[in-house]
Amino acid sequence: MSDLKRVYDDFLRGRGDPHRQAMSAMGWEAGVWLEAQLPEWNPRTILDLGSGWSSVIFRRYSARVVTLDQYDTYLTLTRNDCSRFGLPTDDMFLLDGYRTTERFDLICLDLAGTDHRVRMAAQVDAWLAEGGRIVLDDWHMEHYRPAMTTALEELGYTITVIPESTDQFGRFLAVAQ
Repeated sequence: MSDLKRVYDDFLRGRGDPHRQAMSAMGWEAGVWLEAQLPEWNPRTILDLGSGWSSVIFRRYSARVVTLDQYDTYLTLTRNDCSRFGLPTDDMFLLDGYRTTERFDLICLDLAGTDHRVRMAAQVDAWLAEGGRIVLDDWHMEHYRPAMTTALEELGYTITVIPESTDQFGRFLAVAQ
């Protein structure tokens, strides 16, 4: 985590109004927690569903990272961010039309629109390698949590809330396994 705060602050400044961006990006605390988990989990492949701050965190770690987003504008911003920090900018694609048979050890689900995330539960399950984990951002959202819990439990997952990831806005992560 030595330089993570500097990178986070630079990330927010590079996206415009830092306060506004802090509210829309994955939170600082979530990023710190996630970066600390990566060596323990040791994923070889990561699917980052929703580009931005999570993409920067994952690309700092030595794994193959594929980033998908619904919007080309956000992919362009993320490529610029990663380039600015000297991180890989390859394997960033639009979600629409993305096809692969690859399975991922870790999937971070942080796409725009929580209803869309719920509808994608079966696809996320299909992309997850056996024994893999799904990081669920925005687990604080009351309208999202019950629907996604049902969708994932029907697929056989257990969900663990991560209180250490709670930020100043009350947002936090969960992990499904």
